[in-house]
Amino acid sequence: MYDAYDPLKRDKTNVIAFFYDNDVNYVVMLWAIWMLGAVALPLNHAYPTEDLEYFLTDSMASLLLTTQNHKEKAVSFSHLGPTPVVYQSITSNENLAFERYDDLDFAIGEQWFLQKPALMIYTSGTTGKPKGVLLSHTNLHINILGMIDAWRWIGDDRIVHSLPLNHVHGVVNALLTPLYCGATVYMLPKFDAKVKLHVVFERFLERNEDYITLFMGVPTMYSLMIKYYDETYGSASEDTKEAIKEQLQKMRLFVSGSAALPVPVLNKWREISGHTLLERYGMTEIGMALTNPYRGQRVPGAVGLPFKYVNFMIGVYNAYVKGEYEVIVEGNQKEVTVTEGKEGQEGELLIKGLNVFSGYWNAPHKTTESFTSTGWFKTGDMAVYENGVVKMKGRLSVDIIKYGGYKISALEIEDVLQQNPDIQECCVIGVSDITWGQKVVAIVALKPNGNTLTQETLQEWARERLPKHKVPSVFKFVDQIPRNNMGKINKKDITKQYFGPKRK
Repeated sequence: MYDAYDPLKRDKTNVIAFFYDNDVNYVVMLWAIWMLGAVALPLNHAYPTEDLEYFLTDSMASLLLTTQNHKEKAVSFSHLGPTPVVYQSITSNENLAFERYDDLDFAIGEQWFLQKPALMIYTSGTTGKPKGVLLSHTNLHINILGMIDAWRWIGDDRIVHSLPLNHVHGVVNALLTPLYCGATVYMLPKFDAKVKLHVVFERFLERNEDYITLFMGVPTMYSLMIKYYDETYGSASEDTKEAIKEQLQKMRLFVSGSAALPVPVLNKWREISGHTLLERYGMTEIGMALTNPYRGQRVPGAVGLPFKYVNFMIGVYNAYVKGEYEVIVEGNQKEVTVTEGKEGQEGELLIKGLNVFSGYWNAPHKTTESFTSTGWFKTGDMAVYENGVVKMKGRLSVDIIKYGGYKISALEIEDVLQQNPDIQECCVIGVSDITWGQKVVAIVALKPNGNTLTQETLQEWARERLPKHKVPSVFKFVDQIPRNNMGKINKKDITKQYFGPKRK
């Protein structure tokens, strides 16, 4: 790879994309890219071709690094610009070789290194195409230090890694942070929540010296592990259930994030394991921002207080001062100040600190719009400060669906569905689901000649054009989509109309 990449170009931002498997090869490729002074763009090779083409074109990646497993797919994208480079996979310790970083003839100075962008993660906004979020080495470093401080990471920790490695949760929280402090990471070869979570749960129960000490997952993972427990051990003796709880209590921490944690899931997990799940709040642009305490009361439905180095504000947009907010509450890990007379008021959550990203790739206008004039990042999430903790109250935009830890743009799915020649119009919404957080639902009005379409045929059509997690699980067929007197679709009203509580 070094021969294919010009290290003299380090004065500008160079992006190297890579297809990965969930194993040590991911780490080797990631760090090799960083040692060249480039920006790493991890891509899920299982994504549809159209999505991968967009990421590679938009990022202007110069190289596409991959293993022999995905060589053919990587070569198929060479016409887009990036040069495919096939990396010799590590399959055993015999393939490992070590060289001191200081001895390399292209070593990068630490200060130069920290100031440069390190990672590009694509995230779906509320409008338009996905945006590339640029996270610097400093952003990553601050996030890692914050998690070590808050969650008491140590070198003796052991974690099962079962998260996608093209999201901050999987890359920073569950991989870089444990590696930074010398902990052990056991990586599942392939992320598949439905198939692998029984393996994860049984790994928790292994009685040996290298037992797992902590786990990080999304609410869906805990829901599915609870389902596995009920199916496998639900009719077991009380002694067996107590032995399982005793083994799980050897673990010191279970963290839940990337989506709101349903209280019934928290309560059931506590019943099974004796652990109260630690819920926290973060997003691609800011990494980790808020967390319940490692020691102390964890409030159901709350996300606690800021990590070290993070400042937060809850505010209301000031219509008289462009780009500014009236402060309801503001603070950090040590001190929180509530504006007199505004106790308990809801507002938008804003974040400031060295954890916050440097900007969206090649989108300066969108970057500017995402910050106030005083440097606060606007998360787009509503929150309230009550009884000493922050509680999230939902998304400002109804066009982001939180499904199993993914944040999905409803508008992106609508754009794809509208390409079907038999669909007159559609709207996509998120409907509450105890297992997945929200499920993707499409409200569809068909053209007169489209009456042959069914739920099954539409899902099959959508699977060819969308990643699996973005395919609607439900298609609701209507004669026409309801609109307000201004001719606009109100998704909140539509959700209530079709999926709200049934009135007696």
